[in-house]
Amino acid sequence: MIITICVNDIQKDFMVNRQQRILDAITIIVENGEMDIKLEGLAYLLSQKKQIQINTQLTFMEAGVYQGDTLIIGGTSHE
Repeated sequence: MIITICVNDIQKDFMVNRQQRILDAITIIVENGEMDIKLEGLAYLLSQKKQIQINTQLTFMEAGVYQGDTLIIGGTSHE
């Protein structure tokens, strides 16, 4: 499925596996140089669609994150 990740008003779309843990997917994005996200202490992010905080230890399916959702990571960029 495709989701959007937003950090400091920078938005990018990513293809992720619904069975994958959210933090694992974000770690791969950072390791591939796609976005600059501080992973240390990243326990929650905001689902724009659901307007609730999502635990990054859950899979996308467990967290109820679906195609087209935007996940907002606040205050975690290195900028």
